[in-house]
Amino acid sequence: MTGNADEYAYWQSQAKAHPELMIGGVSFGWLNESLKECRSLASMPSPPIPCLAFCGEADGDVDKEAIRTRMADWPNGNYVLIPKGRHDLLSEQPEIREAVIDRILNLMGHINP
Repeated sequence: MTGNADEYAYWQSQAKAHPELMIGGVSFGWLNESLKECRSLASMPSPPIPCLAFCGEADGDVDKEAIRTRMADWPNGNYVLIPKGRHDLLSEQPEIREAVIDRILNLMGHINP
C-alpha cells in the first residue's frame, strides 16, 4: 500500500494498540457493491467540474487503464500517474505525499464556490 516503512510501521502499531479500528481486508460484499457502483457510474457522463485522478505507478490494486480512460473524457480532468507511488499515496514517502497534496491544494485554490 505504501513504500514508506515508517508510515507502515505507524499503522501496524495502531492496529496492535486498537484492533477494533482495523479496516481489514476487502470483503466480497464490499467488492460486489463497489463493482456495481463503478458499472453505474461508468454509464454516466463525467460532471463538468475540475478533477484530478492520482494513480501510483506501482499500484496493483486498481485498473489504471480504466481510470485513464475515464479521465480522458472528463472535462477539466487530469490523470496523474505518480512515479514509484503505490496505492495509498497520502501515506507514501514525503516527496510523493507532498507532491500529491500540492496538486490537490492547487486544484482547490482554483475552484470557486
